[in-house]
Amino acid sequence: RLPDANDGIRTGVAVVTGCGSGLGHALAIEMASRGIQVVGFSRSAANFQSAGDLVASGRLVPMVVDVADDDAVKSAFARIRAEIGDVT
Repeated sequence: RLPDANDGIRTGVAVVTGCGSGLGHALAIEMASRGIQVVGFSRSAANFQSAGDLVASGRLVPMVVDVADDDAVKSAFARIRAEIGDVT
């Protein structure tokens, strides 16, 4: 069972990597549609076009991050904590 906002993660942020396609993309969209605040990492902003409504609502925050780049990941998490909140 996937978590939803009733599972106690309403106040935090979930980070999902690989949001460009496949399982990561589907998971980010499903979690955001269940009310969870999701930051999705992908190497291209174009990969979030199909999730326009969730992005517009603020439930899914797209971030262009190459997870193979340690400095980019550290910078992304610092930005998430500063602008959105703690990652749960």
